[in-house]
Amino acid sequence: MNAQRPSRTASFLVCFLVTLALCCLPSPARAADFTHTTATLSEARFSPVGTTAGNKAIFAGGIQYLEGTWMDSNVVDIYDADTGAWSTASLSQARFLLAGTSIGDKAFFAGGYVNLGIDSDVVDIYDAGTGIWTTDVLSLERHGLAATSVGNKAFFAGGIKPPGGENLVDIYDVNTEQWDTASLSQARWYLAATTVGNKAIFAGGYAGYTPDDSAVVDIYDAVTDSWDTASLSEGRGDLAAVTVGNKAIFAGGCVDYFCEEKSNIVDIYDADTNQWSMATLSVARGDLAGAAVGNLAFFAGGDDADGSSDVVDIYNADTDTWTTTTLSVARGSLTATAVGDMVIFAGGYGAEGNSDVVDIFIVPELLPGDATGDGVVSADDYGSVQLNFGNTGHAGIPGDANGDGIVSADDYGSVQLHFGDMAGMGGVPVPEPASAGLLLLGFSSLLWRRIKR
Repeated sequence: MNAQRPSRTASFLVCFLVTLALCCLPSPARAADFTHTTATLSEARFSPVGTTAGNKAIFAGGIQYLEGTWMDSNVVDIYDADTGAWSTASLSQARFLLAGTSIGDKAFFAGGYVNLGIDSDVVDIYDAGTGIWTTDVLSLERHGLAATSVGNKAFFAGGIKPPGGENLVDIYDVNTEQWDTASLSQARWYLAATTVGNKAIFAGGYAGYTPDDSAVVDIYDAVTDSWDTASLSEGRGDLAAVTVGNKAIFAGGCVDYFCEEKSNIVDIYDADTNQWSMATLSVARGDLAGAAVGNLAFFAGGDDADGSSDVVDIYNADTDTWTTTTLSVARGSLTATAVGDMVIFAGGYGAEGNSDVVDIFIVPELLPGDATGDGVVSADDYGSVQLNFGNTGHAGIPGDANGDGIVSADDYGSVQLHFGDMAGMGGVPVPEPASAGLLLLGFSSLLWRRIKR
């Protein structure tokens, strides 16, 4: 009897081989690292401005072109990320080519162009916590300015008040509710702005009409309260600016004021190293929009050599890789912002004219260890890592258990570390069918060994 009893080593080997076979069965297809849905604005329009205050994405102003007539808009569409509901409000003055930024619960909409001939100095201020609107004024009326915020200060920089550009920077301190001014190193308009770390960055724009695109970058350091300058690799206006992680990214744009030549250049500033690098969009275009969520920066739409574009270039800051997708409708002169786990592209102008389309890309937070994307870390995830080993792409591609966009040996460790965790269940282990089968197999083996003894 003893001679026929399997050794512990043999029993373990059988269990291991069967376990490995089960683990390597094709795993459920992982959900995409983002999902795409659509909505509509209450009014079709282009050249609005978007920003986020608290849990609300806000899209304000813009202009319509209907049957040869231009009509400025005072409409404000507000999306509540917590409830998923849309509501509307009104600016105190209808206008377009205004600038928007936010600090905490307060959103600021400043300047703009009225009736294609009047510059505005109006600042509409929305408190997302109370729902109350108030107004203030810039030190100089203008349009085509850029806005961003750092610390407790909102910056409204550059712009144009015909016949020329402005180097003025209006600075609002939300703590003191006082205004101050500064100057850019070069007067220009249709520039782009973003904030990375403690630095507010204002890049590119037009310094004239024939063609006089600017490569100048003005950088404000909130810690030292000082200004510095740098240069883009290529001068251009109507570009998009986004911050993801420690990187400020300036993408696309027009190389001349009339946008006869589009750019595919992407200039990337690393705030940690204070170094610049370059990349390229998949399609050269200007008048595009950008927003970021998590480790992904999205650059969408715009006008390319053939007209309106539906291209969305997506940059993964963790893996330093690019991929593409598309908008539901090709259009330029759209706006973008991010709220919660969503990036939202709204309005614009395309082949069918004024657009009310809203494209929403949802980037859910990944469950560490969940290589299949089914919400449970189980033996299936080992199989997904093996099946997709060596693949790269967005965070959360099939097999990417640790969310770095690369399927490698590290993902096996992530599955092991988080084995049994469930999304939204506080890490309570609940076996999946394959996991349950493995547990049953292990129990049966132990029982068989005991009987044979």
